[in-house]
Amino acid sequence: MKQRFRMYQRGLTGRFYLEDNTTGKQESLGTSDRIEAARLLHARNEAAYQPALNAQMARAYLVAGDAQVSQRTWQFVMDELKCAKATSAERTTERYESAFDEAPFDALRHCKRRLKSAAGGARKVRHLPGPRELVSLVFVKPMSFVAR
Repeated sequence: MKQRFRMYQRGLTGRFYLEDNTTGKQESLGTSDRIEAARLLHARNEAAYQPALNAQMARAYLVAGDAQVSQRTWQFVMDELKCAKATSAERTTERYESAFDEAPFDALRHCKRRLKSAAGGARKVRHLPGPRELVSLVFVKPMSFVAR
């Protein structure tokens, strides 16, 4: 099977780069170390070859990095989002706090955050009353809060 990505080293800096053989797009691997670059290249080719396995491996890495990741509830996500917005304008912080205090979120608060796509959670809250933009606040980037 032909590899989707290939690696090359450029110029005086010695940085390694990837090139996508199907699209021709090039991007830096962010390293000058040949072994690390080879690992990143291998990971990209594996992800392209077996996309379903890629999601499973990501879950395994998350659990290995943080054992509590599978025990977190949506309340944790809401609290983290409020903390992230605490440095924003005061009005923004107030909007998030009042939004998360709304009744539609009560059904989610104590549910465990699953390591799946946001679409699964969206199906769960579709039947709840309330504005959809409140629900979308939680599903914008749920994985960014899980990894803490």
